[in-house]
Amino acid sequence: MEIKRARKIELFNNDGSDEIPASISAKIPISLMATGGMHTVVITPTGIAYSWGCNDDGALGRSEGPDSLPGRVPLEQPIDGVALGGSHSIFYNTETSAAYFCGLYRHAIRGKVDDAVKTPTQFGQGALSKGKRHLTKIVSGLNHTVALTSDGKVWAWGDAECGKIGRMSKSRGSQQQSRKIEQIGAKKAVDIWCGGDNAFYKNDKGVLFAWGLNNHGQLGVGHKENTCAPQRVMWPAEQEEATMVAGGEHHTIALTKSGRVYCWGRNDEGECGVGDLFGKYRREQAILEQ
Repeated sequence: MEIKRARKIELFNNDGSDEIPASISAKIPISLMATGGMHTVVITPTGIAYSWGCNDDGALGRSEGPDSLPGRVPLEQPIDGVALGGSHSIFYNTETSAAYFCGLYRHAIRGKVDDAVKTPTQFGQGALSKGKRHLTKIVSGLNHTVALTSDGKVWAWGDAECGKIGRMSKSRGSQQQSRKIEQIGAKKAVDIWCGGDNAFYKNDKGVLFAWGLNNHGQLGVGHKENTCAPQRVMWPAEQEEATMVAGGEHHTIALTKSGRVYCWGRNDEGECGVGDLFGKYRREQAILEQ
């Protein structure tokens, strides 16, 4: 079944009020929303999360109520951030540095990286929050997660395939190690983003770095080799500073401080929006074959 026209979700209504009604049947304002592979999460201005969609592996973080309708996620405290992947959800609070995980990560060949976590479970206390260090941001790809902390460090975990968590998995045992939260080789990071199977960070000088899956050049680093070590993104001319990066499975788009929009990666269906579906080499080959 497909819904081909926009339909209103009756539970929610942003009427300008930040008050959360006592009745679940009343209209609830929304301040943040995110989509995963087959599920959705929204957050209210007071930090309450609602989820709906596929819950086969616990990605909704709740067991009560129908999966196809928004239901409140039972969390120990209010949240101000959420990161969704193919079959997982992460809810977090940057003021307390608390983060909660539910669902699971998958490997393209081996399947589940670990057993599904059906209820939101706190994690990362020793890494994402320690001393003066506190959690700043969490983002997820399909089966990996990246976090930024206040000391400019970048952390990653999940499925290690193609180097997207900053390290490679070479055996089944090391795959289990990939679930551990570890630093990647990033220095003085100020922001992070994720594509489907890769990730990006910007340092305090505005330089953008990328790592992970690169089979179609979606890292923008000038070649098509996967890498687990962050490499500098190459702009076409002068150095640009990204303010926003969004990645699909095989292509990436970035908005820069100058207001320009750049796209790179796979383009055989026009994903990059530049009007050229084939590229110079394929055009020349087509002419030679005529």
